[in-house]
Amino acid sequence: MSVSDDRPQSAPRRRRRLRKPTWRGWFTIGLITLIVAIVAAWAIDYGTLHGRIARNTTVENVDLSRLDGAPLDAALARADARYGKGTVVFIIDGHDHPMSAGDLGLHVDAGATLAAARKVGRSDPPVLRPVDWVLSWIRPRRVPITVTLDQAKLTRALATLPGQTPVVEPRIVGTID
Repeated sequence: MSVSDDRPQSAPRRRRRLRKPTWRGWFTIGLITLIVAIVAAWAIDYGTLHGRIARNTTVENVDLSRLDGAPLDAALARADARYGKGTVVFIIDGHDHPMSAGDLGLHVDAGATLAAARKVGRSDPPVLRPVDWVLSWIRPRRVPITVTLDQAKLTRALATLPGQTPVVEPRIVGTID
């Protein structure tokens, strides 16, 4: 008698076959991989900002992405120049009278606009930040502009419009008796 005959006979072991993944399985694996890759790319990009402006951020179509220091100041100056070329139209007696924003004394307030640019992407809900980051590659995030007004320039520009008379301040004239 052989050694193998002494063992009790057991039911034959079946070999389990793994099913082939279906297209749904591959789609799910691909989708999860894509989401993980997007979140990882956003985390790396966001983690390397170090106080700079978020990626794909614009002011007056001037890109401020990842700028800081002198290049950021130069970009804001370009945005101010673009804004100053904008047109403001006054309608007087049914006629249009266009003037440039620079002639009226409208300028981009660099400090307030910069503060708004630094908040872009940081004030969004944390769960939506990667989604907003991906969407910014399709449509850049625009920073709201804050402007300053030079009152003296505005007064001079408005005085040149038709039908306007310059304001004359009253004078006090004294006589000696």
